[in-house]
Parts: sequence; C-alpha cells; structure tokens
Amino acid sequence: MKKFIAYALFAIVAGYLGAKFYIQYRTTKAVDEVIAALPPGIDVRYGSVSSTIDGTLSVDDLVIKTPEFQDEFVVGAVGIKLPSFFDILELQTLPERVVRGANDIPDSVGVFVDEWLIDTNADYARDMWADIEAARAASGKPPLDPSVDPVAFCIDAFGSSGLAALGASDLELSFDYKVEQLTESFLVSMGFDLKETYALDIELEFDGRLKSVLGMGSPQLTLIGFKLETRDERLMGLMLARCERFGVDAETAKMAYFNSTIESLVDMGFVPDERISVPLKAGIDAGHKVITITGQPPTPVDVSRISYYKPEDLPALLGVDLTTR
Repeated sequence: MKKFIAYALFAIVAGYLGAKFYIQYRTTKAVDEVIAALPPGIDVRYGSVSSTIDGTLSVDDLVIKTPEFQDEFVVGAVGIKLPSFFDILELQTLPERVVRGANDIPDSVGVFVDEWLIDTNADYARDMWADIEAARAASGKPPLDPSVDPVAFCIDAFGSSGLAALGASDLELSFDYKVEQLTESFLVSMGFDLKETYALDIELEFDGRLKSVLGMGSPQLTLIGFKLETRDERLMGLMLARCERFGVDAETAKMAYFNSTIESLVDMGFVPDERISVPLKAGIDAGHKVITITGQPPTPVDVSRISYYKPEDLPALLGVDLTTR
C-alpha cells in the first residue's frame, strides 16, 4: 500500500513537472516568435518564463528598447492569471473560445504587469508629462508656473513638474485587470499601484453571466454596483513638503487639492453632491490615507445610457457613497 501511494505521488509530481516544462517551452517558443516579428528598432529581452500551480503564467525580467526613446523600459513580469494550472494547459485555445462565447471558458481571466521600474528622469517619463501638459493646454488651462500660481504648481503630482519634482524617483508601477464570474453577476476589476506612493483599485459589478455577454454581438452591460478606492501612502506628504518650500501652508494646500479633485470629477462628467464633497473634504483635512467610493444603484443601470443623464443626477442614479479612513 505504501509503495502504491509513493508511486501515485511520484506519477502526480512527474506529470505536473512534465506539464509545467511543456507549458514553459511552448510559451518561450511563442514569445520568441513574437519578438522576432517585431518591427526593426524594437528590442525585447527577457530572463525566463514561469508558471505556477495556482494558474499564473508570466514572462519575467523584461528589458524593452524602442526607437523613440534612449532609455529602456524595465519590467519585472508580464503575465496572465487563470483559475488553475489546468486552464493554462488549454490557454492556446482560449481566444477562440472567448470569441465564440463557449461554455468552457474559465470563470476568471486576469492579466498583469508587475514591477515596471520607472525612472522619473527618463526620456519616456518626460515625454509622458509633456503629453499631460499638452492636454492641459488643449483644455484651456494655463501652464503651471510657480511664479504665477504657486498653489496650483505645488499640488501638481502627475503633470509636467511631476513626481520627480515632488521628490519621488525610481518608481515601481504594477497594474492588473481581471474579469471574474460570480453567482448571478460578473466583476471587472482593475488595480494600479505605485509602490509605497499611491494605489488605485476599481471594481465594477455587472448583472448576468459573463459567457452570455461575450456571446452577444453588441453586449449590453448593466451596472449593479461598483467600488473605487485610493490609498495614499506618501503622495500627500510629498505635496505638502513641496508646498512648504513654495511658501504655501498646509491648510491652503489641502483646500486646493480638494478643489482640484472636485474639478477633475466635473471634467469627467460627474458633478458630486454633499454625500461626496463633505466626507472628502473632512478626510483630506484629517490626513486620512484611504478614500473609498461605493455605488449601489437603486435600480440596475444600462451603461450605454449613462451619458443621457445630467452630470448632477449621476450620484443619485448610481447610489454613490464616500468614506475615508
């Protein structure tokens, strides 16, 4: 009996290791073919391909060079997350099964990028901030100039002055996207994490079965709930320190940050009411690190029709609530 158990365990382990080797070999071959087909001037190097028993498959230690920039993109891992190792074995047929709305697609599919190391002084970062500043100018807003408006300049975290001027450099960015089937609804979640600086998580819950939605030519998404949460680990502290250097006191800086946040929501077509503005202002004044916005619409909302509503009606339509801690 003991020998039988030992042989069975050996067979399971050998089978898993064999399947793991096959997956990593097949993925390595596919990645090499993609790299070989890239346009001239784009150079991609990577360290290894890895897979885990929990359903994660990734390409690790990437270094990417493009013709547009002198500085390289350095990424810890790019991968996909499925419910189990067995789903990875069938990954090759997943795109075709998703397109035809097959019943055997996994109940959850996620993709992720881990540990993208961003030098805030790199040329691609400067180019990104130039694009942000151009978008600001296109919207009719004046350029940020400390000699003209030191308050607006010192609270600017992601504009042309950017995180480098705030004192943050060598940032590590990770982000992920996941679709998951629940009992009678499905969840779309996104996460963005600037390590030890700032994080944003978004969850959107839609009515119905994901597989049914994928099988529709023009899918109708019905929103039944959502959650948006930000976690500020040091961004506010960096901004307040910077404002102090420009002679702007903390109270003035926090009020400007609050007004800027409300203005950004309005620019996105969402006019917040007191359920949002009052606790948000109190949380910023108290130095709270976490802001959570939840939505529970009184009745399910057809996403395609949200644009038909007035911006000031959206808080009630979506059943929005805000808390801080």
